[in-house]
Amino acid sequence: MLHGTSGDGEKFYNISGWKEVGEAENILTVFPSSWHHCIISDGQVQNTTKWNSQPSEFTYCTGEQPKDDIKFLRTVITELERKYKIDTKRVYLVGFSNGGQMAAKCAVYMSDVLAAVVENAASFYTDTTYTPLRRIPVSYQLGNKDYGPGIDGPEVPLSLIDTAMAAPNGRIHRANQTHINSFGLSTQYTLSGDTTTARIATFPSADGNSQVYYNFVFVKGLGHVYPNGTNHWMHGAEVHWNWLKQFSLP
Repeated sequence: MLHGTSGDGEKFYNISGWKEVGEAENILTVFPSSWHHCIISDGQVQNTTKWNSQPSEFTYCTGEQPKDDIKFLRTVITELERKYKIDTKRVYLVGFSNGGQMAAKCAVYMSDVLAAVVENAASFYTDTTYTPLRRIPVSYQLGNKDYGPGIDGPEVPLSLIDTAMAAPNGRIHRANQTHINSFGLSTQYTLSGDTTTARIATFPSADGNSQVYYNFVFVKGLGHVYPNGTNHWMHGAEVHWNWLKQFSLP
């Protein structure tokens, strides 16, 4: 579970709900902390925790050396494999906000060791094309009143999910297109869910591989938080685990 900007692993251990899911489901849950960096965001200089999710909406201060967080997270997995008896075919990654952006990056550069990835409140920043080490299932979840950190705007009706996804310069469109282009997905999607809880747009693999697809999940009443059943009706960890656990490495 990757925290967002200014957060750390201990905070998300306590508030994300994954600790409880881990205890109930007999799975190892891991909450790493990113490095503190000097960054420039919205023209303001900050010293805060930040995953190296470039390209992103922030830049590093002059002289600041970004950390190799892909190497770091791979080392975390290697250490888990060394210390515990784990199923190496069932390793998953979940991220929130800046951690969601990092999760998207990991879906490309760590897809050889990850079975599936969930991105929350943030995803790929630009509409581009990557070449993943392996094509994996990915889910991107966004609240319908999430306008970024500290900004809960008016709710976008879930009935307008098609319109929201089609906005050419919108972050939903950019994220969807990057997943489509990078993971070999069809541009045609199917809708499920309902307008009172969540609407889900599912983009299947263009070659018919049922184990490779992408979900965009639009959640009602959710601002820029990881939902834990207290700050929002959704128990994100439970929902995400139920989706993740169906996948494994070949």
